Amino acid sequence: FFHTEIAKIQFELSGCELLAALREDELIKKHWPKYNKAQKKPQKQFGIFEYLDQNNVSRLGIQKCTALTKPIEKFYSEWAARNRLIELVKEFDLISKYCGLPEFINSSAVEIHNKGIENWKEKLSNEEQSFLFKCQGRNREEDAFVFVESNLYKGFGYVSKNREIKNNTEVKNLIEFGVSSSLSNSIVSAFIAKNNPELIEI
Repeated sequence: FFHTEIAKIQFELSGCELLAALREDELIKKHWPKYNKAQKKPQKQFGIFEYLDQNNVSRLGIQKCTALTKPIEKFYSEWAARNRLIELVKEFDLISKYCGLPEFINSSAVEIHNKGIENWKEKLSNEEQSFLFKCQGRNREEDAFVFVESNLYKGFGYVSKNREIKNNTEVKNLIEFGVSSSLSNSIVSAFIAKNNPELIEI
């Protein structure tokens, strides 16, 4: 069935299974092939947003993310975003009604609530990581590297064996491939959890 629609077969050397999976995800999103239906579905993202009301109370809410919005945290389902709000109310002593949740979950003073939101944002900032890790290249003379910036996969590239990458600008100039998506971030996270590579902070 498929062979009747095949016009040309090409291949690329990637170096290892991790890079092959990341490159596949990138190419599917670039070329939109007819039969790769699962990875072509539009990725909905939901974010937790903050705004200040007329009484100077910081409020949190969930909205769909767009290219123009800048949420404090992103999630791939509204359910996950809501659960995160519940966690935040409990952890930072927030007022639930100002987070779009039922009032009975928690009731705190407004000052404590506003301070709690600031503490949460500060904690997020401290937890953000930018790093790279190396893996097998396409031949014996090179290494591959995968770059993660602010906890999100940004791309991968290749460098000569034992080359030291010194800063953020240099690593970005060396990236050859990369599309950040829910799948690519999951692939990278799973690889790190399973293989425990050395993470080099950038």
